[in-house]
Amino acid sequence: MIKLSLKALFMGFVLCLAPGALAQDDPGLEDLSGIPVMEGLVEDFSHRVIFDKAEGRIIRTLLVGNVTPDQALSFYREVLFQLGWIGENAGDGLVYTRDEEHLTLTFSDTEPLEVTVSLRPLS
Repeated sequence: MIKLSLKALFMGFVLCLAPGALAQDDPGLEDLSGIPVMEGLVEDFSHRVIFDKAEGRIIRTLLVGNVTPDQALSFYREVLFQLGWIGENAGDGLVYTRDEEHLTLTFSDTEPLEVTVSLRPLS
């Protein structure tokens, strides 16, 4: 009996650690390989543009919500670094590269906040 309980406990622990185990509860931009959507922002699908080219994909979308630009900047700086994106110097937005892709996030000064997310190949 104890052996069975320990086995069940171990399997539950393994499932919690498995990649994507909680993917349904973790909203992200489905076409942008797991780039998360900050809590308080939602994607405006009417602005989504997607092209697949031989050189790579081109994606542009808009996130909208009632968060401040500073909150969004702080969130995306931290999370993109954790996801392996390398930051570059940029004016008012965030510019990153990873593998063979270039990611740009620009932030409006309007309420609600609008975050434009653009992904393109480096070449």
